[in-house]
Amino acid sequence: MLTRQPSSRTSAPARARKSAARIVRALTPPAALWRAGAGVALSAALLLSQTLVMGGARAAAAAAQALPGFEVDEEATAQVVRLPAQLAAAATVNFAALSAVRAASGGEDALPSALQGGAEKFVEPPPAPPEPDAGVGRLKEGGISLAKSARVGANKPAAKSGAKSGGVSLSSDYYASALPPYTFHAQSDPGLVAPPDASGAVGSGKVMSTHRSNYVVQNMAGAVLSSVPIEVFWAPTGAVKPYNPRALYDQFNHRWLLSAVSDARSPTSSVLVAVSQTSDPQGNFYLFRYDADGADALWADYPSLGFNKNWLVVSFNAHNVSDNTFNQGRVLALNYPALRAGTASAALFAGISDTNGGFTMQPAVTYSQTEGMEYLVSHIGSASGTYRVSAITGTPSDPTLFIGVQKQNGLGAWSQPGGEILPQAPPPAGGP
Repeated sequence: MLTRQPSSRTSAPARARKSAARIVRALTPPAALWRAGAGVALSAALLLSQTLVMGGARAAAAAAQALPGFEVDEEATAQVVRLPAQLAAAATVNFAALSAVRAASGGEDALPSALQGGAEKFVEPPPAPPEPDAGVGRLKEGGISLAKSARVGANKPAAKSGAKSGGVSLSSDYYASALPPYTFHAQSDPGLVAPPDASGAVGSGKVMSTHRSNYVVQNMAGAVLSSVPIEVFWAPTGAVKPYNPRALYDQFNHRWLLSAVSDARSPTSSVLVAVSQTSDPQGNFYLFRYDADGADALWADYPSLGFNKNWLVVSFNAHNVSDNTFNQGRVLALNYPALRAGTASAALFAGISDTNGGFTMQPAVTYSQTEGMEYLVSHIGSASGTYRVSAITGTPSDPTLFIGVQKQNGLGAWSQPGGEILPQAPPPAGGP
């Protein structure tokens, strides 16, 4: 069993603001929206991977139930260290031009060079630190299994007051999502990269899917417009073997937001960020590569991407280069208005232990033009049903991270799913 690794920290200033709004994000823009009651509470409790904030009275009412008020854990916040983010490289690329070069060379189905010639096919992720309630016995009665959580299918009527699904009471305004207007296959993975680290986003007229092999742009009919290997896309920054790609689309500023990490298990480990210059994913992108650790003792893994009007946020797990164990969580908060203009400006928050929510923090995807706080959700313990909601506040050029107090959801404990969970499950033994 792994033990938590201590790290040196210094104090950070303590300021507090009350929170405003947070509700759960659906995969596509705000057409599919859960509001209020058990729908929001359940999703917050189960710590689904993405959240958003929307303006308006309805969102405020939902937020009042989901997050009555942001509470700062002053002791945990005092342990956070704000470091100057070290920019290693910056560049500009044109996606369509890179794709055209690839097509001219006949490489439409080619894998990135680092994955050819007998290179490693499967990447074993570093072990996670043990949960604080690991080893706790059977879940208490009323606990929730993720595999059996409450659902409302597409086009089904909203649950009436007092109705139950999966043993969970649903409020009267728990809305079903509309069916998507378009359905088609995104890119297929070559099958030699496991896990494929699939991600993607829907923009205005185009879709981008990002795998650990290729970045692909399609139209709304599913036709492939451009395809670029992940290595080729990030090559101008000097990144080595990029992986864990993430993709989002900002519908207010009409920008594509991409992130990844590179140089795994190496002192040169880096965090990669890209912002499109327009709403067209086949156009120009600003690329930035940041050093994961100025002391070269930690490497970055499993980045999570979020944003609001002030910051583009990438959180990541920082592991020891020496023994590959988790050391701390880190949060890179980039000045989003400056980033859209091609200027790199960022702060790096370090020293977030796993008990303080540092392991696999998820920044919110904040669909609001007015919300000034950027929230981050952290899973703490399954059997205890505990989590933290932290927040970044301040100005785009001067952010401050506050760690939220540990909370327990009102729906009880849950169990983590096991076995092969698509699409990240590796192929069976003996497979390609």
